[in-house]
Amino acid sequence: MNKMLLKRIGFFKIFLTCYIFCQTINITNASDYSSGWVIKNDGSREIGFIKPFDNLDKKIFFKKNNSDKKILAFLSTELKEIAIIYAPNDTLIYHKFKAGQFMGFKYKLKISDNLFWATKKFQSTVLNGYISYYLDSNAVGTGLGNGSKAQMQYWTKALLVQFPGEEHLIYLSNDQPNIDFGSMDKLMRNNFERTDRLCPEFLKLMEAKKYKVEDFIEMLTTYSNLCKG
Repeated sequence: MNKMLLKRIGFFKIFLTCYIFCQTINITNASDYSSGWVIKNDGSREIGFIKPFDNLDKKIFFKKNNSDKKILAFLSTELKEIAIIYAPNDTLIYHKFKAGQFMGFKYKLKISDNLFWATKKFQSTVLNGYISYYLDSNAVGTGLGNGSKAQMQYWTKALLVQFPGEEHLIYLSNDQPNIDFGSMDKLMRNNFERTDRLCPEFLKLMEAKKYKVEDFIEMLTTYSNLCKG
């Protein structure tokens, strides 16, 4: 077998591998879409399938049917609501908000100008609890020994609260799956205390309980029962 034929066979194998890989990616991407709806600023509703999105994504990708090859791209500024249906009794409804974060030496609340998508996970008469999902990444050592940084990407979520009469949300902390950061737990408790809305009974309990980020809903429930405004 001559060298030219061997080269052609080699190129064909590379092409076939790439083709199969690309088809696999296309199939995977197609299955990423979840059923749901979007509501435009004019109130009109589009029902179909929505691709997972970051909380700050400027475009939301949408298909009328999951098998459609035609993909619509709505600007986030065109939409006022996004709903993702994961199961019959599990629908996440997203709205756009500004977020506030305690900054600086005196921990003053600074409200961002950016609008991002968040979904309400808890509601009471004294506050609401929200979660906002986004794609995060961290450098984790070196890659293949060539000195380059290896990147680990994962979906994470921000935990936020909203008090009556406030249009913005207040950032408390992050919840990062499969990664244990005790500092995130402490940050959530400290930021919650900085809201200056906690009653003495709850402050004592929070110090004793030392809530973790996975106790977010439990913390808000207990707060609502003890601090009724």
